[in-house]
Amino acid sequence: PTDPIPNKEHPSDHVPITSVFRLLSKREIASYWAKEWCLEAAGLRGGSLPLDSEQLKGAFAFYDQDGNGSITVEELRNSVSILMGDQISGDGQLEAVLTKLPSDRSFGFDVFAKAYMDATDRSSMPGLD
Repeated sequence: PTDPIPNKEHPSDHVPITSVFRLLSKREIASYWAKEWCLEAAGLRGGSLPLDSEQLKGAFAFYDQDGNGSITVEELRNSVSILMGDQISGDGQLEAVLTKLPSDRSFGFDVFAKAYMDATDRSSMPGLD
């Protein structure tokens, strides 16, 4: 039938439901994880579900703009300002994130993940190994 239910042929007391699904690109998903990482590292989140190791890898890839396997402070600053906009108010909150990371050089995934685990204080949670 082309008529939505309920109709004359199929009476019902239920309301027809329609839905629209929006598929996200890998980049959009990674940007969501990167935003969650930044909010936790800045101390602006608490009690949210922690990112698992695959999600942390996606967030890391988002910040690693040149894809060389490490993030420089400049890459992080640029990505955070684009990603977070007004949610990171001023340099104070960004500096709170940067104090958890080596400031004089680039850093790899292990340091990135450790900064997140330290910020969430949930290193014993499943998936954050």
